[in-house]
Amino acid sequence: LAKSLMFDVYDKIDLVPGSTAAKVELAEAAQTYLDSLAADARASDELRVETASGLIRLSDIQGTPGFSSLQKVGLAGENLARAQSILAPMETAEPKSDELVLALGDLYAGLSDASLYVETDMDKALDENAKAQQWYAAYLERRPDDLHARFDLLAMQGNQGIIEFRDNDRESALATLDGVIAAFDTALADHPDSVDLLYGLARTQRIQSDVLVNSDRAADAVAAASASLETMQRIRALIPAETVTYWRAMSMSHRRRAYAYYRTGEAALAVDDYKPALEIESRRIALDPDDADARENYASYSGEIAYPLLDLKRLPEAEESLLAAAQWFQDRYDRSPDKGAYQRNMLVQHVQLHEFYNGWGDHETER
Repeated sequence: LAKSLMFDVYDKIDLVPGSTAAKVELAEAAQTYLDSLAADARASDELRVETASGLIRLSDIQGTPGFSSLQKVGLAGENLARAQSILAPMETAEPKSDELVLALGDLYAGLSDASLYVETDMDKALDENAKAQQWYAAYLERRPDDLHARFDLLAMQGNQGIIEFRDNDRESALATLDGVIAAFDTALADHPDSVDLLYGLARTQRIQSDVLVNSDRAADAVAAASASLETMQRIRALIPAETVTYWRAMSMSHRRRAYAYYRTGEAALAVDDYKPALEIESRRIALDPDDADARENYASYSGEIAYPLLDLKRLPEAEESLLAAAQWFQDRYDRSPDKGAYQRNMLVQHVQLHEFYNGWGDHETER
């Protein structure tokens, strides 16, 4: 029942805008079942692997940073640690079932995401990322036609590019991302209707845009973000109905191109791309006030749009947007001041405010 809730029922409900309350109820029910299973000393190895997989999936749903989730990062970390305690004794066991190999890949993928986005520990994140890739590759040797596992492996390679970029190795990051995009293109040539692969390609193109824009290659970053938006149109052709996943990916693609346009000096085009990104997140919030991911995205975009608004001399509008964003991040930081990612967010907010008031002029006290 827990497996059905977390993998089948949840995925269907997750497509529906405004479903956060229902998703919370599902997660809480699954937590109860998984707690019972994890505490059962009589459980077989097969059941323990399934229980760990359920805990990993529950952790993803509760608080995977950087992706759509319920934003309960502390609870997510606890469940990931419990999954690790179940799987760690099995890591050296032989032979390993397909389910165990895949679960180990999922475990290290979750640990790497937490190290990257919450702890901001790049060395740890890179080591865990390499282990996730190792297990996913081992699984694909057994099940080469599993497209979702192919997506998982390529997604972790994309995350490797993020880690290399965050670790100031931009050339390695760009080389990694070029390889991942080529791999997605190759897979899509054989499976052009795979929505998983298309979402993975669009995400990697957004990551590439982010690295390029921070490597003084803003025009190339615009092209990469535009390619991401084109990939999103391929998804829309396959799935005409708009879903939460689609909205989120579209808003992120517009956001990446907006910032790239800003860095090319085209402030008006930047605002034109930030506006649909903000509208999408505003629509998500209106349909679902409990959607923490949408609120975070809205705050982030509100802070970023202040830069091109400043260039366009739309100063009061820019200040209002920037102060609202800073307050949202301040409130979240005040609730969990020990989290490295939240500390980093606050550093960014204060840098943005400083630069804004410096650009406006005659605001020395605020600056």
